Formats: sequence, structure tokens, C-alpha cells
Amino acid sequence: MSQVAAIGLDPAKHLGKEIPYMQQHLLCLKELYGSNVCREGGEYETLTFDCPLFTTARVVLDGFEVVLHSSDSIAPVGVLHPTAFHLEHKTGPTSSGSDKLNDVSNEVGFIFEVQGDFVANCEPNCKSQVLASDFTLLMTAKLHISKTKHDNTFSMGCSIHDPCGTSEDN
Repeated sequence: MSQVAAIGLDPAKHLGKEIPYMQQHLLCLKELYGSNVCREGGEYETLTFDCPLFTTARVVLDGFEVVLHSSDSIAPVGVLHPTAFHLEHKTGPTSSGSDKLNDVSNEVGFIFEVQGDFVANCEPNCKSQVLASDFTLLMTAKLHISKTKHDNTFSMGCSIHDPCGTSEDN
């Protein structure tokens, strides 16, 4: 688990745990509070360290810290912040499902190009705090670039904050 934000989930106890380890506890929370085991209500978030799409390596988390966003006594909110990781190259045989992915990946050379620009305009859903303004805030984006300790491999990620949100409550 990489983020918890629900009654019965404690950042200090549950962040960094794998889903199979948490399964019974999540089922108990469903019975006690009606929580969604599949996290459809935002109860928790996860990180993916290995999957068939990761054809050459898996991510290994070497260290992390727990960042507490809210110390609410009923439903504290915390995030797992990776502090160190490395890639572990896959050398064993692949399954038939990932063979198809390898074939596709080899055909395109692991490069996927996105055509065009993405501009999010959520103006109709926003409730403005300012009555008169010449500017419209569309969204803010932060680019994160990390370098692994081994093999000088770089990883890039982007976090996007949409001030308009997607719910009707905004």
C-alpha cells in the first residue's frame, strides 16, 4: 500500500504492506464500515513493482518513509514516499502472456510517441474563488526524474493536480 485514507487503516501500520498480507484486514473493514475492498472510494492506493508490461526489469523498493498528511483520529491519511529503489533485471523465462508483449515491444523498439498536445480545460466545473480575473488556472504538473543506483537507469514520472476535480462537489 502506498497511501491510506480510511477508517481502520493506519499509515504507521499499513503503508508498505502487500495486498495479500492486508486482504483479511480489508475484508473486516468492509464488514465493519462498508469500505470498498477494491479501493473504489479512495480508501488506499498501491504501487506496481512488477507486471507483464515490465518486460525487462522489476522495481525493487530499497527504502521508504511514511509521510503523514492528516493525523485525524478516525481516518488518518498517510503516503509512502520511496527514498531508494533499484531495477532488478528479469532473466528467467517469460509467460505466454508476456511473450506477446515482448513481441509487440520489440517491433516498436520500446518507444511510444504521443501525438499532439494535451490541454485540460475544466473551466465549466470550477467554482471560482475570484469574481474578476483575466487568468484561468487549468492545472499544475510536476515532473519527477529519478536515477537508480545501479546501471544509471532513469525513471520519469509526472504528477498532475487538477484544481477543478471530477466530482460535482467542487
